[in-house]
Amino acid sequence: MKQVNADNWNALKRTKRKTRWMISKSFNCSEREIPEVLNRLYWEEQKSIKDIATATDVSHTTVASLMKRLNIPTRYSKRCLFKWTEEELVNQLCYMYIEKNMKPVEIAIRLNVSPSTIYKWFGKYNIRLRKKLLVEDERNTLLCEMYLEKEWDVSQIANELNVSAKTIYNWLRKLEIPLRSRRNGKYPGSKEDLLQTIYFLYWKKGLGLKQTAQELNVSILQVYRWMEQLNIPRRRSGRPTKQKSISL
Repeated sequence: MKQVNADNWNALKRTKRKTRWMISKSFNCSEREIPEVLNRLYWEEQKSIKDIATATDVSHTTVASLMKRLNIPTRYSKRCLFKWTEEELVNQLCYMYIEKNMKPVEIAIRLNVSPSTIYKWFGKYNIRLRKKLLVEDERNTLLCEMYLEKEWDVSQIANELNVSAKTIYNWLRKLEIPLRSRRNGKYPGSKEDLLQTIYFLYWKKGLGLKQTAQELNVSILQVYRWMEQLNIPRRRSGRPTKQKSISL
């Protein structure tokens, strides 16, 4: 943030005497202390120009023009794009996010930009998000538990975590977890149990391959492979033929 010259009396004299008197009276300060007071209200106390104008009973355009004459920088807005330097922008982001403990959405509202812009700035200036490491640790623990201990399929884990299967594979490679062969799908039980289960669902209960796969929480392709390995015959595809009724 730029330093304000409190002795800039020549710039202050260009403001109407009545305006200077109203501001000094509202904040109980001398006219020469107006730049310091405006800077403190706007930056340290995070007051808006409208709030300052309401407290002094003057228009917000008058306060804005006075701050411009006194070289008091305004907060980021679309009208004054690139008015801040990168150093000033980083200082304000760190001040609001770290010291004031504000959320990215609240910072976006304050700076009149979108939340995605705030996240881009955080990545650009290496401002680490809060609780990001904690979320990653919890996710990695859950991933190891489901893939290694429970031996879930990648598609099951993807559905559980609401991400794509490609993302699951990337996470597993990042953690250096050895991948299981896709052809060696594992069923929690013996081959006889698997044979009885698929035979019951497919033949006795009359479910289709998709419904059988949903019951077993695997993919349709995995059910195909199991049926080929266990020599379970498949039903003929197509609709059953309708018998013509014979009128007597």
